[in-house]
Amino acid sequence: MCAKILIIRKGNPGGGIERSSSIAANYFASKDQDVTLLSYYSSPTAYNTAPGVGHIQINLKEGKSRIGKIVSRSRSIRKNVKNVRPDIILSYGEYMNIPVLIATIGLHIPVIISDRLSPAFSISKAYDILKKILYRRASGCIAQTDIAKSMLISKINIKSIVVIPNPIHEIIKIDCEKKKQIICVGRISPEKGQRHLIQAFAKLPYTDWHLTLIGGVTREWFYNDLKATADTLGITDRVHFEGRKEDFAKDLSESEIFVLPSLSEGYPNALIEAMSVPLPCISSDCVAGPSDIIKNGINGILVEPGNADALAKAMTLLIENKDLRDNLAKEAYKIREKLATEKIAQKYLDYVLSFLK
Repeated sequence: MCAKILIIRKGNPGGGIERSSSIAANYFASKDQDVTLLSYYSSPTAYNTAPGVGHIQINLKEGKSRIGKIVSRSRSIRKNVKNVRPDIILSYGEYMNIPVLIATIGLHIPVIISDRLSPAFSISKAYDILKKILYRRASGCIAQTDIAKSMLISKINIKSIVVIPNPIHEIIKIDCEKKKQIICVGRISPEKGQRHLIQAFAKLPYTDWHLTLIGGVTREWFYNDLKATADTLGITDRVHFEGRKEDFAKDLSESEIFVLPSLSEGYPNALIEAMSVPLPCISSDCVAGPSDIIKNGINGILVEPGNADALAKAMTLLIENKDLRDNLAKEAYKIREKLATEKIAQKYLDYVLSFLK
């Protein structure tokens, strides 16, 4: 079956939404589907799409109020949906799902929504109310974890909901010399927990190890606060802020340990990418995401979110035990098969096409 599929997305360039939706679009096109990406991005996208994928990018000028943004997005989406005339729509992210569901009222086009944030996160009370009202209109819903699915079902009567994790963007290991380096990849933002990582790193009894943080700055005040924290703790010379990178395979390959200190996650792409290198990984056990990926002590280590002491203890354990690092990395590598693009993207396509039978 060949269908005209419109994928609508909004997110940070190079972020999880763009990555996952680009992988899906490219795979759909490889299976002879007619695919168009409608991207509401204020800057150039970071991931390439296949030649067969149509792409419309809109830098929509919006007001500051959330309701105003919903209205302006809904109007723009409706206009573009009418121009594209898709058979089905796949919407990525809470910030787009509500405008998409409003925009498609009366158009008789099946809409599948996909929540990407932590199921415990609330954008605002107004969004929560609109979710309860509008998510019922969706033909289907894709949750990233079982916890996210159960939390959605408990709040909203959704017609159809399935759990499909993100496909993995495999990192190809580069042959290079290892450094005594702990690495963290993720945008520099409070919910990513870098402050707790820096505090934990300062507790380590090993002054010859370094901490590298890769990720774009989304909160300038938070970035300045992190640098001040490192300075206060006397570790400025061993904490390195590398900014956003499109290719960080070498950084991962030369590191010994990966840490995801997030306080909130949907389904952390950075974690599964680090596991694919493979690296021994430590992750905070936030509400959803990491516990679906890591079996504690088998293919990684889970620690309490925001607990710098627990994080320092886990890092010390791995620094002092190379055999444990090697064993965790060996098991982590299996994530490549579990979340292979062909396998996960096909699940997306099967679910999307099921609404056209």
